[in-house]
Amino acid sequence: MTALAKHFGQHVALEGLSMTIEPGEFVALLGPSGCGKSTTLRLLAGFETPDHGEIYLGDQRLSSAQMQVPPEQRRMGMVFQSYALWPHLSVAGNVDYPLRVQKVASSERRRRVEAVLARVDMTAMAGRYPRELSGGQRQRVALARCLVSQPAVILLDEPLANLDRHLRASMEDYFRDFHRETGTTMVYVTHDQDEAMALADRVAVMQAGRLKQFATPETLYHQPVDVDVARFIGQGSIVHLTRAAAGEWLTGSEAQRLSDQGRARGFVRPQHVVTGVEGGLPAQVERCIFRGERHVLSLRLADGQSLTAYSAAAQPSGSRTGVAIERLWGLEAGEREVKGADARASAG
Repeated sequence: MTALAKHFGQHVALEGLSMTIEPGEFVALLGPSGCGKSTTLRLLAGFETPDHGEIYLGDQRLSSAQMQVPPEQRRMGMVFQSYALWPHLSVAGNVDYPLRVQKVASSERRRRVEAVLARVDMTAMAGRYPRELSGGQRQRVALARCLVSQPAVILLDEPLANLDRHLRASMEDYFRDFHRETGTTMVYVTHDQDEAMALADRVAVMQAGRLKQFATPETLYHQPVDVDVARFIGQGSIVHLTRAAAGEWLTGSEAQRLSDQGRARGFVRPQHVVTGVEGGLPAQVERCIFRGERHVLSLRLADGQSLTAYSAAAQPSGSRTGVAIERLWGLEAGEREVKGADARASAG
């Protein structure tokens, strides 16, 4: 994809999107509703024509503002959020349908349908109808229907959005194993950062029709390109530091650099906030939510700034604690991370 742009009237759905996806790579398009990720997928599939830019599959040009290869000739298969199964056709009939449209010989159709149903563990369900299947089973049928045409690229548009938490976790494992076993190139649209980080080799974070950062999950988390990406990937809080506060609460060479600026901002991950520190920055617990393996604390600093922290033990609302910050990402000074054995952020 090179410099892709797509407008719908006055609405800018996509602007200046350039991205190279390697063969066999699992890429997630991640962002809030309306950021352009589904439009990108529809452009790849050939359901939309770009206003500007080009799309290639290998050396073959698929799209530009002047030409468009039809969807059925792109060697791409799409799995929709709604499954889009024919209710009057059996599982085998749904999977067989694309081959009938392509006028594939019946013996070859039967062989390929049996093969893909076996791959998605749905052979025993071949005679059932969509209404007789669970959400996870329907999604596997939709994947099988996509696979039967032997696509070079699989496009998935929020395929787990309609499933409950348990089924989503199960299907995540399924997609991960499927990709590892087949090496198929996959482009996966989601607004769920946990899904994207768990599944993808690389994640494209999108916002307002533009690509913010395209990197591995680890890079996005530890080296976000700006504060928007930092806040979107994982949890975190922004604290404002005055010169006096930076000098008092931050340690090391970065402390002097920040304090010399007069005022700076820092981004803090919850796991880098330590509570119960004697002599630490005073804070009040506003909310404590149990999340199974830990508690999530919403803290309020003396000047009204908020901070999120994790705690192994419950801390009642209204209680007071001392806070220290072990690691802070400096936003004003080139958005570089600030580290210290006891780097504390203070309001002032």
